[in-house]
Amino acid sequence: MNRSILIISYYFPPLGMAGVQRPLGLAKYLHRQGWRVYVLTVKPVTYWETDPSLLDDFPKEISIFRAGSLDPARLAYLMARKNRTERSLRAPAGKLVWDTKLGAVPFLWAKGCRLIEKFCISAVWTTSPPPSIHLAGCWLKRTNDVRWFADFRDPWEVEAPDKNSNRWPRRKKKLQRLLAAADGVTAVNEGLKDFLVSFTGADKVTTVYNGFDPEIVHLNTSPPAKVFTLAYGGTLSPATDPHAFPAALAHWKKEKKRNFRLILTGRILGLPIEKRLAELGLIENVEIAGYLPHGAALEKLAGANLLLLLLSEEEKYRLTVPAKLFEYIGLGKPVLAIASEKGAVAEFFSQHPVGELCSREEEIIEKLEFYYQQWEKSSLPELPEAQRAPFGWDKQAEQLSAFIESRLK
Repeated sequence: MNRSILIISYYFPPLGMAGVQRPLGLAKYLHRQGWRVYVLTVKPVTYWETDPSLLDDFPKEISIFRAGSLDPARLAYLMARKNRTERSLRAPAGKLVWDTKLGAVPFLWAKGCRLIEKFCISAVWTTSPPPSIHLAGCWLKRTNDVRWFADFRDPWEVEAPDKNSNRWPRRKKKLQRLLAAADGVTAVNEGLKDFLVSFTGADKVTTVYNGFDPEIVHLNTSPPAKVFTLAYGGTLSPATDPHAFPAALAHWKKEKKRNFRLILTGRILGLPIEKRLAELGLIENVEIAGYLPHGAALEKLAGANLLLLLLSEEEKYRLTVPAKLFEYIGLGKPVLAIASEKGAVAEFFSQHPVGELCSREEEIIEKLEFYYQQWEKSSLPELPEAQRAPFGWDKQAEQLSAFIESRLK
C-alpha cells in the first residue's frame, strides 16, 4: 500500500495558538508510524501570534510547502499593514457563505497537484477551519488519482444557531456536497461526529480527538510548595468567557480566607479580564502571563495544582471541546471545567473521568474548596497513565492511519 499523505492546513507554524496543534501533532506521529508525510500550507500571513519554536522538534524528513494566497490576511502581510488585526480581517466572514480564506484555495490546489504528481501521493487530508480549505481537497480529488479526507475541528457555524439565518440553506447544501465528495470524514469529538453523520453515512465519519505530545509528560511537574496554584492555558475570548468563575473565586477567597495564585497564559481577545479581576479584588492573586511559546506555556501549566477549562455556555459552542483540554490530560493534573452541563464538553467528561465540570457559582466554590483541601493534605489526585495514554497524538495518529488505510484498500 502507498502510505503517502498530503496534509493541507491554512494554520501551521510558525503561526501560533491552538489551531496549529492538530495538523502539527498528527503529521509528526503519522511520520513515526511509517507514513510519508507532506504538509501544504500558505505563505506568511498577518496573524495574532507566531511561535517558530513549534517546529524545533518537528521531523526534518517532513517537507513543508507553502502556497500563495489572495486572502485578506496574506494581502495585509504583503502590504505590511501591521496595524490591521486578524479580527478586523475576519469581520466580513459572517456574511459569506464560505469564509475570508477562499482566496487561498486556487493556490493550494495548484501546488497540491504538483506535489501529488511529484511524490506519488495517495491521500489528501484537509483540516478546517477555515471551511474553504476543503474545496482544495475536493478539487484535488477531482483532478488527481487520490483519496480525500475532510477533517472538522469546528462545526463551521452551520449547527442550530444559524438555522434561522439566510446563510443556513446555502451552507447546508455546500456541506452536504463536500461530505458526499469526501472519501472519509474526521471530527474532533463525538458530538461533532454525530452532527456530521446526520448529513452522510455513519460509516463515513470517525472521531479523531485532539491530543497531546507524549513528550510533555517529561516536563518538571513539581508544584509550588507554599501557594495553591490554578492555571488556565489558551485564548481568553467571548468563546471562553469565564462566566461565574471570577465572582466565585472572589467569594471563595473572602469566605474561606484562602491564599492562591491564578496564572493566565494565552492571548486575551475582546474581554475586560483585568478590569473584572481588579473590581473583584483578585488582581493581586493573578499573574497574566500573556501569550508564551508553547514549551514555556506548558511549563507554567505543569507547575500548577489545578488546571482550568473555560467555555462559553452559548448554544453555538455546544459542539466545541477546547483543544487545551488534551494537553491538560497529558500533564495529568486535576481539571476543573467551567462550562455548560449540556454539550460536547459535558459529554466528554461523562465518558472520560478526567476532572470535574460545573457551571453555577456555588458549585465552583465547592469544587475550589475541595481541591484546596486536597492540596493541603498533599493528596491531589493525578490522572493515571492508562487514562492519559489514549489521548496522545501517537494514539490519535494510529486512529487516523487506520481509518485512511481502510479507505485506500
